[in-house]
Amino acid sequence: MNDNKKIEEELRSQRKFSMMDGLAQSAKGMFKDASVVPALTQAQTKIGLFIRGNLRDSSGAMSRVLEARLKGNDELVGSHLNDPLVALNILLKRLLDNEHRLFDFVREVDQKYGQMFQERPHFQRPGQEAHPDDEYTHQSVKESLEQLFNKLNSSHS
Repeated sequence: MNDNKKIEEELRSQRKFSMMDGLAQSAKGMFKDASVVPALTQAQTKIGLFIRGNLRDSSGAMSRVLEARLKGNDELVGSHLNDPLVALNILLKRLLDNEHRLFDFVREVDQKYGQMFQERPHFQRPGQEAHPDDEYTHQSVKESLEQLFNKLNSSHS
């Protein structure tokens, strides 16, 4: 199954079938190799599939925040529609190359974790030891993002 079909199936599985979907399906034959899914949505979905398949993240909070950052950045993703994983590469590099951005990202992940599990998050401050129960420390998030970055670059070269 090619990537576009996989992306379309993923998107369809997340929503209810509507009358417009039926019309779009019937008109699909009119446009050879055309997709009813917008290119930006396809790109974002491809990135999301890569993140979920390759990021070490047991609770899923980091994956969600990373995907949300990319979905909220149409300019970055939109400028790499032919190869959307380049947008992920750029975002990861920005996070890994700037300690302040990384710490802000970890804080956002901690907030998401707290929302998901209705727990008070543990916010680690720069230079401070992490709380023993903190799943997302500055170091653990950095290591996970570095591993994802390396997987992306090794599979994408």
